[in-house]
Order: sequence, then C-alpha cells, then structure tokens
Amino acid sequence: MEKLKFRKSSGVFATLGAIAIAAVGPVLAASYPYVPPDSPGPRLQIHASRYYALTPAEVTVYARLSGVDGSDRRFCHAGETWISGRADAGGPLTSVSRHDPACVHAPAEAHVDTLYAKDFRFTRPGSYTCRLVLTTNDGRLLQSNLVTIVVR
Repeated sequence: MEKLKFRKSSGVFATLGAIAIAAVGPVLAASYPYVPPDSPGPRLQIHASRYYALTPAEVTVYARLSGVDGSDRRFCHAGETWISGRADAGGPLTSVSRHDPACVHAPAEAHVDTLYAKDFRFTRPGSYTCRLVLTTNDGRLLQSNLVTIVVR
C-alpha cells in the first residue's frame, strides 16, 4: 500500500481548520494540511458556486478528490468535515458538519467517491472561508484548499 505524502502549511486558516476539527471530535493521530494540486498523491480541491453574494446568500461548495485509486479502501466512504467561518477579524466558527468514515464494503467492492458538495447559507455580511477535511478509514486527515466568499 502506498504511503500518503503531504506538504506542511501554516497560517490563520490552517489554525482555524485545526480548531474546528478539535471542536467536533478527538484529534486523530495523523493530520495533514492542504496539498497543492500539482503535488503527487491524494489531493482535495474545492470551489464555490459563487464568491461574491448579497445577503441572505446561498452558496454551494464543491470538492473534487484526485490522485486516489477508485478502489482504495482508505477513501471508501471517507469521513467528511465541512468547516466554514468568518474570515474577517478572525471571526468565530459558524458551521461544522461532520460525518465519520464508514466503509461497509467487502475489500473487493470498495468504491471511492471523488465529488462532494455542501450548501451553505450566510445571513450576515462579511467574508467567510470554507474548507473540506476528509478522514480516511485509517484515521488520516486530508484538507482541501480554502475558498473565501464575500457577502454584502
């Protein structure tokens, strides 16, 4: 089985993601930051249906997992943690949605979902960030890039 490779990053948004993950459950033994799209191995890229909106704003955030074999059991029914929060002034976390990993397939039947989507509703003006963190069945975390949505 190949070893997952990830690059380290730092910053306020990485800290926001780490705090959110800690807030919704125990911190898992292996945690990895966002992996740029040109890196080898698993990558998780997200984008929003719109980046500028008027209140109340309904925005869908889409994610695409790549660099993973379609039958890799580690990513079969991976756990999803969607995180959004105020980006301006280091505002508070506004939303965390978590689904734990739950692969119930036999090894030969494993299937990896590569597309994810989540609807967010923003009712106040401000800048918001969104991120998806996947939890593999062996307890590793794969973070997406951050998207910023400005609501006026």
